[in-house]
Amino acid sequence: MSMACLFAMVLHQLMCCSLASFGVSLYKDKNCESTYVSNYENWDVSESGCCTVTDTNATRYLQYLCVDGGLVEIVYAKAGCTGHVTSRNAKTRNWWTQAVKGGCTFDDRESSYIKFSVPPPVSIQSRAGKCNAPPALQLFKYKDHQCTIPNGEEELKRQPITSTGCFDVTISGSDSSRVSSRAGAIFQCSDDLVSHDIFRDYLYCSGDSLRNQVHTWAWFHAYSSGECVQDLSSNSYLKLMSAVPHSWLEHMQPCSDKVAARVESFTESSCSGSANANSVVEWKSISANGCISVVQTSRAMPRYSHRFRCEGKGNASKIVLDAFSGTSCQNILQQPGPLRQEWNVTTGLNFLSGSCLPEAPGQFRKLSMVSPDIKAKLLSIFGTCGHEDVAEVDPIVAVETKFDELWKQGLRGGKAKAESGGVRQFAVQVASVFTAWAIMSSF
Repeated sequence: MSMACLFAMVLHQLMCCSLASFGVSLYKDKNCESTYVSNYENWDVSESGCCTVTDTNATRYLQYLCVDGGLVEIVYAKAGCTGHVTSRNAKTRNWWTQAVKGGCTFDDRESSYIKFSVPPPVSIQSRAGKCNAPPALQLFKYKDHQCTIPNGEEELKRQPITSTGCFDVTISGSDSSRVSSRAGAIFQCSDDLVSHDIFRDYLYCSGDSLRNQVHTWAWFHAYSSGECVQDLSSNSYLKLMSAVPHSWLEHMQPCSDKVAARVESFTESSCSGSANANSVVEWKSISANGCISVVQTSRAMPRYSHRFRCEGKGNASKIVLDAFSGTSCQNILQQPGPLRQEWNVTTGLNFLSGSCLPEAPGQFRKLSMVSPDIKAKLLSIFGTCGHEDVAEVDPIVAVETKFDELWKQGLRGGKAKAESGGVRQFAVQVASVFTAWAIMSSF
């Protein structure tokens, strides 16, 4: 036997020689106290760091490497981690640091928590070393809107070699996708809009964008602050375990609350507490002819436009909020639709004044951040409602007339109106109309 063959045999034996053998169990909870499946896999780790993983269905041969500061699980076709590579899976820092010390960690492949029966030998780290050196943020994916049932994990890193705001993202699999990968993600502020792009290049976010999504500032602020938000690309929910450092987001400040107004959703009938960031609709601008450019967190229609108009005459009048594709109020959407809204005149005035209005069972909405000049612009449209000849009514005269009507209603309100909340409603309406009259009279 030649020396070369003998050396190869010895090397193969060293690579395949098991240094430690232990089991892996699945658990239902993050503390690994409630067992789901006991010893569902057996791991044999060699001196070279090759892991032979056996379950009831198959045997896998895998090894861990560090690539560009990120952990990669390499799966080989043959024993001893030889032969061709069958797959590569990115792993997060949290998974690695917990797994190598025998701790409880979430495993995306099983969509469950796992724990080794004993800490694995140091040789499992032989080719990974001190990986994940750049600062990293841990993020979990969840099945529910309260972020209580995890089904995946991500990790955001800032590589020291780039200053473009590119996030090096490790994306784990979930129930619907067992593939773990790595990608570049970047949030940018362009024309006062928050855009989110994904790239194959995880170091510089260069090349063509694989996916672009526009978000509201409310969504972005909630996401970067560590709140539970909806992930439009997977229909899951996301939550960072800690807030994104301010230094990572300095380039986003020009987009901070650059909105003309905001429609927020609440679960409380008083519209108190925290608004649902996923349902916020932001009015980015309002043109001279009343066209409202809108942004919402939506995969189907993140950008569209609105315009108020008065429909009908006299007591049959109502305020209609039409919806258009695009941002210039030119192509009206098919009616009726979920974006089109209509109110009676009183409810429309209440909406503009910032009153809390019912939206759906258990849901309420409120218009906020509206400046006085925008209120005046919209009131000039609202004020024409309720008149027999809408086309000939001057906006300022209409607002003054509406003030007179509301004043008479308040005087006639009596005890019945007071008991039903009519006086309070009347006061809100009068305040709104008076503000509009004062502003328009100064033009």
